[in-house]
Amino acid sequence: MTGPLAEIGPSWAAMIDGLADFQADLLRQTHARMADALDRDAQRDVEGARDWRNLQHTGDRYAD
Repeated sequence: MTGPLAEIGPSWAAMIDGLADFQADLLRQTHARMADALDRDAQRDVEGARDWRNLQHTGDRYAD
């Protein structure tokens, strides 16, 4: 096939590749943001716990 329609296949493939790369980058960025948010929340929860500094008030939870 020749003419303008012959270029649709390669152009379509290039567009799909570019779109897939863009989507993969968005997923990586979203993953990084979510992991950072989970880390911050866990740190806040642990450091904000009342028994974090004084393990004498934890009862038998840490007993052998």
